[in-house]
Amino acid sequence: MGKLQGMEKRVSKQTAIRVMLADDHPIVMTGFAMSLAAQGMDVVAQARTPSEAAALYAEHTSPLVPLFERLRSAVPDSAHVAEPARWHTYLPFGASAPDRAIDHLFTSERVEVLDVDVLREHDDLSDHLPLRVRLTIRG
Repeated sequence: MGKLQGMEKRVSKQTAIRVMLADDHPIVMTGFAMSLAAQGMDVVAQARTPSEAAALYAEHTSPLVPLFERLRSAVPDSAHVAEPARWHTYLPFGASAPDRAIDHLFTSERVEVLDVDVLREHDDLSDHLPLRVRLTIRG
């Protein structure tokens, strides 16, 4: 992809994010790791908590920065610090256990997270373990 095409994609992402944030509708965002990988920012994937990842991501002038200002992680930073291995979702091929949390789910204030877990029993489907999240939408 040429430099100009990359800039055009970034501008369209920024526009889409601004439009999405302009309304007061509920927001659920997933696939954080895919966005990081597309930007080539492996250092961010090594962050210990979602807030730490967001701060590192912001240093790269990501179009996702406005989302981090408004959305919160389904798994709070305190949970990542207290039980880091519980939230690891990346299982490198051939590894016996996941080694980092690179898949996240973020919600707006109108979305309440009732329960969240990493589904370890599905480790044969991908190098990313799925998150199971139960949500409810408020008013």
